[in-house]
Amino acid sequence: MRTRAYIFVLLGIVGGWNAPVSAQPSPRSRVAQTAGDISLSQAMGTALSEPPPAGQEMRIGPSSDLESLPTPEFSSIPSADDINAEPLFELDQPIPFDGAFNDALGANIAEPTGVHEIYSTGSMYMRGQWYFQQDATILVRSIMKDRAIARAYEGNAATLHSLNMSSAPLRFQPGMRATLGRIIGIDTAKRQHSVELSFLGLFNWDNSHTIRDVQFNNAVSPILTNRVSTVLAGDPLTIDTRTRIRDTGIVAQLINVPGFTTTDNHTINYAADFNNYELNYRLLGRPARDRAALQPDGAWVRFASSSQIKSVFAGFRGTTLNESFLYTSAGTGTGIDRLDRGLYEVRLNNRLVGFQIGGQITERHHNWSMGLKGKLGGLVNFSRRNSLYDGVEGISSTATNRVTFREELHDEHLTFLGETGAYATYILFLQLALRVSYDAIYLSGLAMATPNISLGNSFGPFNIESGLLLHGLSAGYEMVW
Repeated sequence: MRTRAYIFVLLGIVGGWNAPVSAQPSPRSRVAQTAGDISLSQAMGTALSEPPPAGQEMRIGPSSDLESLPTPEFSSIPSADDINAEPLFELDQPIPFDGAFNDALGANIAEPTGVHEIYSTGSMYMRGQWYFQQDATILVRSIMKDRAIARAYEGNAATLHSLNMSSAPLRFQPGMRATLGRIIGIDTAKRQHSVELSFLGLFNWDNSHTIRDVQFNNAVSPILTNRVSTVLAGDPLTIDTRTRIRDTGIVAQLINVPGFTTTDNHTINYAADFNNYELNYRLLGRPARDRAALQPDGAWVRFASSSQIKSVFAGFRGTTLNESFLYTSAGTGTGIDRLDRGLYEVRLNNRLVGFQIGGQITERHHNWSMGLKGKLGGLVNFSRRNSLYDGVEGISSTATNRVTFREELHDEHLTFLGETGAYATYILFLQLALRVSYDAIYLSGLAMATPNISLGNSFGPFNIESGLLLHGLSAGYEMVW
């Protein structure tokens, strides 16, 4: 009996040597079963579940039927350790910018073995040689401190009829923003280097307002005309101009400005323009590596990982802000007042040049992103003010008295610039995305119109201490190629 047992053990060992090695399921074959592939153990189970034909014995050992079955490929199926490990691939390698750039790019983003579909990928983020952004922008100017220009008088009483800087406000104006960048390459720290040129401008504000003499009736004088006068040389009223008052001697207290005192029509025109230029060198981070996900049908699909992308930049900035204030008056009476006319013009130029730094942070998902950005700059303002006064006063029916003054002042001083904004993008294609943003820019140390107008004994001191806030909405697109 013991001899027979040894024989059966020996036969079993020999049969094990002759059996196919792949008949023993491995951990990889179990993963293959979860992926929906046909494993060798399933194939053997199917073959052995059928009874042998009548008259034949079931043979233990190699089988021609089993050998004819196709052997499944396990090399494309990751193990359980691979699934839980780091992502399977990464495409953040330096790419030379030569004539074969597109071919090199295509060779570097070949689909990894075992991944059958790309749903989204961060590998193509800002992949190309050039990028371009263009937005339609609306900017709103901050409200400046108001100032009285002229008032109409009824005899010796002030009325609501007045002309102020707020009569011609500068509110919002459309313009454009554009950025053109050249991608240099990716360094060993996986940061993208680029040089970009930006423009923000074509903003032109313009507004005007006119007041005319009103014929007032009262018991003292049935009709009083030519009672509109400037107060830029000095305002005799020390109370709220919204209140109708009587103060004997108001007209007599007015400082006479030829061409602007007791005339019929007074008009102001307030205009401004703004343009901005930037040249920056930018370091841009890269998205996190893609991930592979196993689908219910057993296919592996590639997804872009949500990631936070940071960017820093530095460069040069040039900004221009110009303002003009034009004030005219004219007499239309039948007497010598019809000869009265006046013109007062002030032009202010701000040329700001300097250095800036900035950064932005973006939360990127597979087909959309959002983020914040900011800039700080120290600029030198080369400012200038040109003033012109030309007044004509009738002294008889045919004779006039004309007075003309000109003045030009300039100054150079340091100014501060700050800019911030929030933005969002939606990716339509790998190389095209829609974008929207809201931005705000603050400039200090500016020469602006309101504190620089005067018709007194002189044109007044040159004021370079104004600040301006510009803010508004932008919408456009961005391209990479």
